[in-house]
Amino acid sequence: MKRNILWMLLSIVAFVVSCRDDDPIGMVEKDDLLQFEFPQGTNEWDKEIEQIAKDWGMYIIYKDIDSTDLNMTWSTKPTWTTPVLVANPVTDEEVVVYLDLVKNYLLGNMDSTKKEDLAALPYYFYFVKDLNDGNPNSMTYGQMSLQIYQEGFNYWALSFTSEELEGGLAPAQLHKVASSFIYPSLQSRFRSGEYVVPAEFGDISDYETRVGIDYMSVEEFVAMYGMPAEYYSMIVLPDSQDEANYYRNRGFAPTVSENFEIEWGMFNACPTWLLWIIVFEEPSWGIIESQNPNFDNVPDLEGRILEDFLNMVRLAMLYPEDKMMEEFPVDVENPLEAEGNRKIMEKYDIVVRYMKDTYNFDLQAVANILNGE
Repeated sequence: MKRNILWMLLSIVAFVVSCRDDDPIGMVEKDDLLQFEFPQGTNEWDKEIEQIAKDWGMYIIYKDIDSTDLNMTWSTKPTWTTPVLVANPVTDEEVVVYLDLVKNYLLGNMDSTKKEDLAALPYYFYFVKDLNDGNPNSMTYGQMSLQIYQEGFNYWALSFTSEELEGGLAPAQLHKVASSFIYPSLQSRFRSGEYVVPAEFGDISDYETRVGIDYMSVEEFVAMYGMPAEYYSMIVLPDSQDEANYYRNRGFAPTVSENFEIEWGMFNACPTWLLWIIVFEEPSWGIIESQNPNFDNVPDLEGRILEDFLNMVRLAMLYPEDKMMEEFPVDVENPLEAEGNRKIMEKYDIVVRYMKDTYNFDLQAVANILNGE
């Protein structure tokens, strides 16, 4: 019986998606699209939610959300093993917690008079808890406890687990929500040209000379592999042999993802928007290769400076100042490392000061959420 219900749900979702792809549907007013009772109550927070709908065109929904609503997506038609999102309703007390997060960290950093900000918001914003995959045929069944889900057909969803809500949201959870809410609007402003990178930022590092993804000395090679030193250049790739051009020694911080995690991976978090040292070159064949997975799409000089600035914005939102000083100490013995860290800290100081003075945005306040502030 449970399998039949899930199959029916998947069929419904497939029908909805196919209708959008194939049917000629004209433009309709937003009010015609409402599938929920709105406002959903007469509490004080319902009045705030109603005002948000008037000011921002975003309807916050916290009642009567079912799997059909959650599984309307822009993606391809589902299969038998496609994850099916399910969730539990939030309590009145939890609605207040969620609403404060949206007001403080999302809307509080946007402008309701700007079309770009209005366009960035979803039509519906669902408040649920325990959002996860309810399809027993899926590889992620019972998993995917998502805090912020932005892949919906016409909605976003904010969700915490029942245990998280009962125990009180931890600083790390609040930080993730705050960062995910705040950063997209900042990024879009810089990419659109509304915000600009200060000229002094681009003067600190060399963006044209190729960088190495790591550095291993001959001594480290011999100690690690137990091989003679003459094998060093045969085993260690060129992009890990050049200490002076190791990306951190050049003043570039590790890549911070838009999920606000350091992207260590197999390339040691080396920024893919920089030119990497060539590891294989055969001019007669027209082959020049680096390990950069973004090899063919490295931006121009101006684009590299922008990407570096945005990465430093994310880093300043992720690491409180004490963590920055711990990760990038300027008093280390190695002069190349010390100089690289000095440049990173100089960029950090410029980004923090510039964002606060020019755009009245306190990046450190976001990072300090992790310290319980």
